[in-house]
Amino acid sequence: MTRRSQRHRSTALPFAYRESGLDFDLEGYSVDGKKPVDLDLKAGQKDIDLVSALEPEDGEEPSDWEKVVLYGSLKVPEETIENVFPEEERQNPPAKLYVTLRCHETIYRDRKILADPVAEPGEHEVAIVLYKEDIRGTVELRPYLVRTEDRSGEGR
Repeated sequence: MTRRSQRHRSTALPFAYRESGLDFDLEGYSVDGKKPVDLDLKAGQKDIDLVSALEPEDGEEPSDWEKVVLYGSLKVPEETIENVFPEEERQNPPAKLYVTLRCHETIYRDRKILADPVAEPGEHEVAIVLYKEDIRGTVELRPYLVRTEDRSGEGR
């Protein structure tokens, strides 16, 4: 199988595409409704090792947990809307915003819709619930802004 570069993807796909057009930041988490704890992630990091994050501090007893809520924000810049949607659709783009969740160890895949429809560019608060029964180890989160309607008219 031939590997293709990102340049091939952005020039050969039949739709406007922007690889890093969303600013996704996870800031903290809460275990079973307890006080939120800050996440120590690099800028733009989308993979979280929950085993490490939930490990007890020295001297603490390991705790059993049922769910973790990840908190953060997802910013849709004006330039992303301008690059992906034609001018006549930018005021009210036919799009939804969601985050995909993947855990390779448990073969878990899901998505959490954040905005449907996306009314305008700006920042959206993120709260993603993860259940212990669904995940183990590292969880991968990826944001997407997707078109929800066919584009009709001239200049496709």
